[in-house]
Amino acid sequence: MFQFAATTLGDARPIHLAGMHLEGAGVDKDGREAIRWLFLAADKGHLQAEALLGQTLFSARDGVQPQRARGLMWLTFGAGSGDRSKKDKWIIDLYEKAVASANDEDRQDALLYLENHLKRHN
Repeated sequence: MFQFAATTLGDARPIHLAGMHLEGAGVDKDGREAIRWLFLAADKGHLQAEALLGQTLFSARDGVQPQRARGLMWLTFGAGSGDRSKKDKWIIDLYEKAVASANDEDRQDALLYLENHLKRHN
């Protein structure tokens, strides 16, 4: 049902499919498939998807190849879009943890990815 809505109707909630693939809930556990769905939601500006995509790429969790700079870019979007409420504090926490453990190359590459992404979407 989620897959049909996400692919056919352009529903902005493919994050539900991503969560199912990350957890193995009703589908095979598959980090790469989760990344695909997270990207679709994040690219539409879904705050939680941006943060989860960023964390998954940055920390290389669930069998995903590490892409620290791309992960940091998505975490930056998530942290910048949050309303700083308790509800979104987890996003700020993920961002701050990633920034603290990122090296200079990660930060510089993330800035380039961020600039390129903004150029393509404006």
